[in-house]
Amino acid sequence: MRVGSLFSGIGGFDLGFERAGFDIAWQVEFDPFCQSILKKHWPNAKLYSDIREVKADELQPVNVLCGGFPCQPVSVSGKRKGRDDERWLWPEFARIVRGLRPTYVVVENVPGLLTVDGGRLFGTILGDLAACGYDAEWQVLPASAFGAWHRRERLFIVAYSDCQRLEKREVFGSDAEQKLAALARDCSTGAGIWAVESGICRTLDGVSNRVERLRALGNAIVPQVAEFVARMILAHAQE
Repeated sequence: MRVGSLFSGIGGFDLGFERAGFDIAWQVEFDPFCQSILKKHWPNAKLYSDIREVKADELQPVNVLCGGFPCQPVSVSGKRKGRDDERWLWPEFARIVRGLRPTYVVVENVPGLLTVDGGRLFGTILGDLAACGYDAEWQVLPASAFGAWHRRERLFIVAYSDCQRLEKREVFGSDAEQKLAALARDCSTGAGIWAVESGICRTLDGVSNRVERLRALGNAIVPQVAEFVARMILAHAQE
């Protein structure tokens, strides 16, 4: 199955879907530093820059369209201007959905998207997807459920055009609190931490390009979570 990636960043979505067996057909990313990472790891994927200038009819058809548009307009750590923020780029995402009509659409953002403007913006997204003929389900998935030593909760919307119900899978289950407590104990002793994680989070070392790297990492989707979503889609497609 082919994947088209919007707001690709450094490829967190792309890596997760690739691990699940998908092929990355093309990517759309504006930031030059992130583009350099994408070119290195996905040299065969066509790379586009500004989503506002990309036309749907120039994109290769894909089975899955995924992306996490900028979270600043809805994040609880910001001013939450929503659609009044120039970084509110969901309309561009929706435009590509209408033009491509893939079987699956995966949208990622911060949980604040659920509550900004009294939930009306989230309703706008669901309404736009429904107008395109998609049913949708959503889950808030924490990276800590997949082995990370930080929660990093993110909202994932999975929409599909065949109107079948995508099975919801509980990440923690009824014993969530006990599992979280055990995870916290593991992290405090260094157990359960990913081998690729540094023991010091987001440390600046005085090197200028380190700032670019930190910004890219801060915006990135955790690949393990993306892989989980990708495998849900594979299971659904095979039903």
